[in-house]
Amino acid sequence: MLAVAVYAFPRAYKDNPVLNFLRHHFNDSIRPYVLVTSQWQSWPLFAPDPTRRVTRMYVEYNKPDEDWEMVEGMDYESIAWWRHAKEVKLIERITDEERIDIRKRYLQLECERKGITKQLILRSKYRYYIIPTHKIQMPVQWWREWEPYWQEYADVSITCNKDLS
Repeated sequence: MLAVAVYAFPRAYKDNPVLNFLRHHFNDSIRPYVLVTSQWQSWPLFAPDPTRRVTRMYVEYNKPDEDWEMVEGMDYESIAWWRHAKEVKLIERITDEERIDIRKRYLQLECERKGITKQLILRSKYRYYIIPTHKIQMPVQWWREWEPYWQEYADVSITCNKDLS
């Protein structure tokens, strides 16, 4: 914890002798530890809008005249615990309306990664809910009784072994 605190000291406070002493004497020795263990602060991940949307992404395929079947899910159960926040933020960022080409490319890479050589249709599907915010702090009992309202939508689809353009 001390390593993260020292590493995260702001550089702007150059006139503070205590911060300067700690940064000068400890920063070089703790920097490798902080970087190797991925403990540096990633403020752009949360600021200025903290993640409130809990998202699950699924890749599904459809054979002709059959139902959709899941190929892969991307959620808190399938992502390593130390990558949860960044992966979920990635999912949120690629779901922006203007990023349709990125989502199609992701599905094309999924075809290649899974070795799908047939003319299967893949699509991305999202399930999500929003964690509510309140102007006042809600009692613990309220949070125990609260249940998420899941919403779901199918997004882009592609046919494996076909050009995206």
